[in-house]
Amino acid sequence: MNKEAYIIKQFPSAYNGDDGAIVGDMVYSMDGFYEGIHFKRSWMSMSQIGRKAMLVNISDAIAMNAIPQFALVTLALPDTLSEDEMLELTNSLNQSAKEFGCEIIGGDTLCDNKISISITIISKTKNPLFRKGLQEGDLLAYTGSLGGVKRDLDRLFRGEAIEVDSKFYEPILRQDFVKKASDFLRVGMDI
Repeated sequence: MNKEAYIIKQFPSAYNGDDGAIVGDMVYSMDGFYEGIHFKRSWMSMSQIGRKAMLVNISDAIAMNAIPQFALVTLALPDTLSEDEMLELTNSLNQSAKEFGCEIIGGDTLCDNKISISITIISKTKNPLFRKGLQEGDLLAYTGSLGGVKRDLDRLFRGEAIEVDSKFYEPILRQDFVKKASDFLRVGMDI
């Protein structure tokens, strides 16, 4: 059973079912980034955790040919984190958002035994790209190289080190490419 598809069906809406919901010229997208599921603290610094959490969220907007405007960030943090660790995390979230012209305008904080980050990105688009709509005869293409993140994740699970510039730590977002190519694109998604 595809549990994600099942859950999406429980919230029937014409806006639901893509990387983000498009309402007018606005795109609303949200993803979580959770310790023990998406990362382990032994693998990443607080700065890397904050940066990747923001980048994977902004990536959804970019894949839909949207320009990030605002972010809402919810942080669930262990009470054992020091002020320096919390500052490193929040500075990374802020800096990463600012690089894409996105401002963090609010959210929520709470205490938990693991780090959980949930980010909502509010973006604007004039020519949105959806996941659906690929037609027979269309050219299917991707940017970058595939498989490196999975390879590095497998290495981390085996207790091995990975390169500091691994895309596992920092995904490469192709905002300029999507913007320049959008007139020729029928569909899009980040992978």
